Amino acid sequence: MTLLVSISDWMGFLRCRLQWDWMSPNRMNRMPKRPVPALMFGGAVHLALELFYREARNPVETFMQAMVLANTEAATPLEEAKLMELIGKGEHLLLDYLAYYGERPTDDRDGLRVLVTEQEFKVVIPGMVDAFFVGTVDGLCIDVNGDVWVLEHKTHTRAAPIDGWMLSEQTVGYVYAMQRAVLTGHFEDRGVPRSATVRGTLYNGLQKAVPRTGSRFTRQPIRVSRGALEMFQKRLVAVATEMRDDPSIYPTPTLDCVWQCGMYDMCLTARDGIDVSYMLQTETVQRPDRGIVYRQEE
Repeated sequence: MTLLVSISDWMGFLRCRLQWDWMSPNRMNRMPKRPVPALMFGGAVHLALELFYREARNPVETFMQAMVLANTEAATPLEEAKLMELIGKGEHLLLDYLAYYGERPTDDRDGLRVLVTEQEFKVVIPGMVDAFFVGTVDGLCIDVNGDVWVLEHKTHTRAAPIDGWMLSEQTVGYVYAMQRAVLTGHFEDRGVPRSATVRGTLYNGLQKAVPRTGSRFTRQPIRVSRGALEMFQKRLVAVATEMRDDPSIYPTPTLDCVWQCGMYDMCLTARDGIDVSYMLQTETVQRPDRGIVYRQEE
């Protein structure tokens, strides 16, 4: 069976194997019926920025349309008041973003040029058969010095969690994948020569609430060394091997489960030794296709 390891699947496997067993595309591939507001909000912001940098579309209009559509398609939609609250927050956030960075992509105050948006990848995991590291980066960009960076948009509630980004597997993993794509000449037609070195990940942070002091926007470049890429590959192989070796399945409960896990009620039921098969069918849905890398025939 094909093994597809994304950063989110990797983190899920390490965080709680029971949740991973229910939600991983390599396992049951289920998701809660009721959408998580923060994820819906972040997804709509990502789409708005993707189309802004690729086609110069108005990000506010894109965001509003994306929120309405996502809620309409949800198995259990949000209440209208909650939906309108989120739309209002996103509208103000993106209007401020345009005022801060520029009304058009070519007007960027930092001189940033976004050359690639929403790029999927599928990289063979070394030493394994039919196993791939997969995912989607928000973009590739070039700064005023001509350096190439992976671009990642992040919405956050409080001050930009830079220390967390420094240690994130995503920070290194996306550079690992994109450097391989650059070396094959995949982006030459978009202005990224195959001789280019991807320096690291540039986090484009958007704080949801206006802070008391300072800007709600942060761009944080995090350089990734060759040694970090080599160590990432070792961890990738180790985790992928463990995933494939019929791992034991058990929960790892923490105090954060209440707000962080969409499977909380089902986990609480399973804790008492009750079969949750019926809950899986009635309270979750099959996770939708997330791109070409998840289609087994690719």
